[in-house]
Amino acid sequence: MKKAALLSMLFFLMCGNAVHAGEGRIYGATFSTTYLLYIMAPDLIAGWNGPLRDYEKKYIPERYHNLPVLGGWYGQGMTPNKETLLSSGIDKAFILEHERIATDKMKTALEGLNIKTYTLKASGISDYPELFLNLGRILGRDGRGKELAGYSVSAMKRTAEAVSGIPAEKRKRVYLAIDNHGLISRCAGTGASEAIEIAGGVNVHDCGGRKRSSNEKISLEQVLLYDPDVILVTDKTFYKNIFKDSGWKRIRAVREGQVVYIPGEPFSWLDKPAGFMPVMAAQYLSCRFYPDRCAIDIEEETKKFLSLFFGYEADGGTVREILDGK
Repeated sequence: MKKAALLSMLFFLMCGNAVHAGEGRIYGATFSTTYLLYIMAPDLIAGWNGPLRDYEKKYIPERYHNLPVLGGWYGQGMTPNKETLLSSGIDKAFILEHERIATDKMKTALEGLNIKTYTLKASGISDYPELFLNLGRILGRDGRGKELAGYSVSAMKRTAEAVSGIPAEKRKRVYLAIDNHGLISRCAGTGASEAIEIAGGVNVHDCGGRKRSSNEKISLEQVLLYDPDVILVTDKTFYKNIFKDSGWKRIRAVREGQVVYIPGEPFSWLDKPAGFMPVMAAQYLSCRFYPDRCAIDIEEETKKFLSLFFGYEADGGTVREILDGK
């Protein structure tokens, strides 16, 4: 976000703009949407899209663990059961805008059940400050919306300032590996890549203006040609194995130990269903790319983020485990 826009957003947060709506049960059409609704108004969510994983439960109070599993739209042709949705007392449904066709299908299905449906712009983390404010107004949780928007604006502003002035030729060239073999990535310019760019990195997988958000298959030979300065890894198993793999040891970044694990708790910081988590990822990556420019204590900032977004008070040991992928 540009400095002028950041200052404008901060002014708006201070001035306030409260338009309250009645409370009712709410539903997210996808995992990322439901997790967003959870951090905004956990007491209002009607259920989860799928069962919570054990490591996710650690960050979520027990009273929410056994909410109904309502299903959702999350690939492979999966859609929720209409009767289950109708019986759940849902007052409002929410969709984070992704590919136009998928968004329209979800909206048509939900409105066909007479559920008031909101489509929210969320193509990247730059959209989240305004998204938090809009959700706060819709849900009657203006204070919560302003709180999360304010943190997001400050975090991105601080991160952008920390890496400003780095010449293009000096910026870290980054390859993002998002599966257990390291050969799935995402295009530069997509939402998944935005945190890398805010942190002062350059995503080497340039798709020539084709900004697909879906998985992109890459060959090891292509990674070798990219010759990235840093490799980002989201899978714990691959992170453990990359230094032992003879093929990957051909890559300069691996030989030089420039492989960075992207934390995955409470939810992935960068990969699906990332949503708001890249707000933390951008700060983390700027410190890993340019430690001499790091504007924060990353462990303390992780504690602050978990406390604000999840109400979870983490100790130092827990934070180190999250950051190290243990």
